[in-house]
Amino acid sequence: MINIIMYIIPCNKYKINISELETYLFNTAEKLHFKTNEGIFEIFGDKIYKITEKNNCEKFVLENKKELFQFNLKKNNDVKKEIYYIPINYTFEKIKTKQYQLHKNSILTLNIENSNYFYFTTKENEITNSLREDMISFLSLLKLYN
Repeated sequence: MINIIMYIIPCNKYKINISELETYLFNTAEKLHFKTNEGIFEIFGDKIYKITEKNNCEKFVLENKKELFQFNLKKNNDVKKEIYYIPINYTFEKIKTKQYQLHKNSILTLNIENSNYFYFTTKENEITNSLREDMISFLSLLKLYN
């Protein structure tokens, strides 16, 4: 059985305040992200992966009294193949990801990379009322949603 993860990615970049999130932290991870002439590569743990992205996104809109939040919904069907080298001409970025959940066994995870970029992940295959409520809770904690 293949576990599909849906990524819920904001269409716009937002300045976020993470000061109220620490009590919800449940995991941290680091990876190196490489851009090369041959594609995108990642080092995660002690393994090297070549990433082949597939661009198939749906849109989702969350309304606030003041603002519309637009998200791309991307099902994780990218191809991630383990390899044993990285091409020599590259640029790279070290990415530290902190993952937050509102409660144990939550169906929604907030991922914050390098304290300035966020997206959500879930194992659900559609946006439910429960997911919507959890997203609003996180956006409120990030001081984006009133």
